[in-house]
Amino acid sequence: MDESTYKLLELAGSWLAGVGTLAAVITSLWLARRSNIIKLGVRASHVSLITQGEKEAPDYVHINIVNKGQRPAKITGVGWRLGIFKKIHLFQLFGDMNSDKLPKMLNEGEEANLFLKFHENFDDEDWIKIFPQKALLPNYNMKLKNMKVIVFTSVGQSFKKKIEKSLKNALIEASKDCLSIDK
Repeated sequence: MDESTYKLLELAGSWLAGVGTLAAVITSLWLARRSNIIKLGVRASHVSLITQGEKEAPDYVHINIVNKGQRPAKITGVGWRLGIFKKIHLFQLFGDMNSDKLPKMLNEGEEANLFLKFHENFDDEDWIKIFPQKALLPNYNMKLKNMKVIVFTSVGQSFKKKIEKSLKNALIEASKDCLSIDK
């Protein structure tokens, strides 16, 4: 091997080492930044909660929040976003004994479960009647089209997720019932 070929191979090796070092630095920065991001899985659905000793299984809105990231997340609140063009934002309070209390700290893999009972003992306090009356009527179809649940964190980050079909259908039926009562 002559000297010029040797110098060319040495130069190519230096370039490859430089590219490898740069790739290692970029990868380590990406991994460090990625581990510092909050990642939450959010679901809002209609469920029936079966409890021992109860004859009936009452209906609830169930909001499930799972920390899918490595960084701990403090959940400070939950709300709703309704509408397509003119968006309405609502903040939800929880008082059900089955719900986790907010604010709630979630470490990696932990979850929070929040429940809103559809029907209380008094008709005028039923969530499934009040919510459509106050937030959805009269044009409930437009508002429900892109209805999302929003989860707020203590660092100002929020997570939005469309409600599941089961909850959407329950709200459509409740809205129809409210409209038929008003007539």
